[in-house]
Amino acid sequence: MNSLRKQVGIGRERYWILADPGYGQHLGDRFEPHTFALLETLCTPDSHALDIGANIGITAIAMAQLAPKGRVDAIEPVPAAYRYLEENVGNSGFSNIVTHNFALGRRDGEVAMQGNPGNLSGSFVADKHRIDDGIHFREIVRQHRLDDVFSGLGLERIDFVKMDVEGYELDVLEGMRDLLCQHQPTILLEMNYLTLNLWRGLSLTDFRDQILDIFPAVYAVHDGEYVDFRDEAASHSVLYRHLTSWAFMDIVAGFDRDFITDRLRRLPDIRARQASIELENNALVSANQRIAQLEAELSASSRRVADLESSRSWRITAPLRALKRAASRRT
Repeated sequence: MNSLRKQVGIGRERYWILADPGYGQHLGDRFEPHTFALLETLCTPDSHALDIGANIGITAIAMAQLAPKGRVDAIEPVPAAYRYLEENVGNSGFSNIVTHNFALGRRDGEVAMQGNPGNLSGSFVADKHRIDDGIHFREIVRQHRLDDVFSGLGLERIDFVKMDVEGYELDVLEGMRDLLCQHQPTILLEMNYLTLNLWRGLSLTDFRDQILDIFPAVYAVHDGEYVDFRDEAASHSVLYRHLTSWAFMDIVAGFDRDFITDRLRRLPDIRARQASIELENNALVSANQRIAQLEAELSASSRRVADLESSRSWRITAPLRALKRAASRRT
């Protein structure tokens, strides 16, 4: 499979990232500023964090940047994506990222993963749905309950979890019930009606009901706005906007309502600061592009001069140019 290598802005820094072609083209010049702002809102400098569904490692690198005194465990089940994850983490320079190649769910065993080899980020657990189109791969991978393997990961605690598992969120949460009760981390997870409906056969209302059953504090977030997902009237608007315009795809859930609301209040300021940084980065990119253009034009001009000076006509007319220079000096 062909790979794409490009320099990508992640938060305050730029990194060389190796990716599959589909996801690499989707990445653009900078990784999702709104996602980074949410991670910055919820991570602390010493967070012990899990990146469940780490894909090729972008969010793991972001969290390691935001938690320099902490630790990030990046879990990715798809072997092809995991190879990119290892490569990118190794090239990032961070020593506080640990990678794991297995799936998480509600039971220990094996599970089938399906996905498009040209865009691994959409890979999903295919125990309730499968695609037989000759394009999507199907691969059996190892699955664990996080409650069963947590002690073996060498983690003392867990403060924050980012989860993007294409509709499999409730299964993963079911397999970490003991850890949720013991450590009470803050969770950032995706709400995606397409994956919930197609891959898991779940409606949005079913998903909401089960999330509310696990966490006392749940908020839906969109572009700096956050809404209490327990509020019936507000949740109706959230679900409608999600279905009609893909809004509110991020859910922040946890156990300490005061902590979560305090962190989410900072989100608009963080988003504004990110927008300012984005403008500065765009100006810098434009300046660098202009410099590169001028350098290319100068190089082309230099080549044309060199070609001219090496031409037969230039050599033949050399004596005439010498006479002209001598006459110019006498006058």
